[in-house]
Amino acid sequence: MSTVDRSVSVIPTTPPADATILIVGGADTGRAPMAVALLRQLLAEQAPTCCVASAGVTGHDDDPPEVEARDAMAAFGVDIAAHRARSISAELVQSATLLVAIDRGIAHVLRQYYPTARAKILTLSELAATERDIPDPFRMQVGAWMAYAHAMQQMLTDALPHLLTHLIGAPPEPPAVPILPEPPVPTPTLPDTLPRTAALARLERVLAMLHEMPDLLDWPQVQRQIEASLQAIASEPVAAGDLALSYTALLNTLVHGANAPLYPHQVQMLQTAVARLHQPIDQLALNELAALLAHWYQSPNIEHS
Repeated sequence: MSTVDRSVSVIPTTPPADATILIVGGADTGRAPMAVALLRQLLAEQAPTCCVASAGVTGHDDDPPEVEARDAMAAFGVDIAAHRARSISAELVQSATLLVAIDRGIAHVLRQYYPTARAKILTLSELAATERDIPDPFRMQVGAWMAYAHAMQQMLTDALPHLLTHLIGAPPEPPAVPILPEPPVPTPTLPDTLPRTAALARLERVLAMLHEMPDLLDWPQVQRQIEASLQAIASEPVAAGDLALSYTALLNTLVHGANAPLYPHQVQMLQTAVARLHQPIDQLALNELAALLAHWYQSPNIEHS
């Protein structure tokens, strides 16, 4: 049996000229365009014809890059001022050779809404063989953006051999660390005696009825019941650092702005989001909610199967 010398990192041969790497972020105004600029620098010699672009899952079309992202990239000798954000779409997913999610929350959303593309969806941390994602530095000082830019550059450097192997289509070597599984739908973990548990139970009953018999319910009344339950939940943090207030505020904004009964896919998104409230809300849960709700206004005629 032949053996492979793994002591030397071997860069694969050049990818096809039409290979496209699509880096997917949240708003496509911060980490994603930064990663595009840094990756283009790394690919300049080894794969100069490879197209590297970005998109986002939260619908900030035509927004310019964050000022801090622009300034951080200027320190790397790259001008990203002309970048404009765009939303992910089925066409972009289909045309991409490889989709690189900027973090695990984004990857989870992509795999949920584009299941036929799962084989070509990876996270930057998976490609770099690390368990660490680059946090979103939104509203942080430019110094934090610079620090994350340097960390991203190192992750992209580590990811490059594995990334090129994927583009060529050869079986990639397994990462040095296990790929983390997708976060499962949380199961109830709060004691039954907590006021938040009672509010959750009421809310879940309302959503179940809205899902099963939408035409028989009075939407304004249902809307008020949902908003009241979310407000009750927000007033009952269950642990230090519980971000339920921000989480429910985002849900309440969407429900309050709906002038007509929700579409079935919107009810399902609310049910998924509410299930997460059976546990304390952390920053990852907030990021996943923001990514999931990027599809809130999507046409109900679009199929995701």
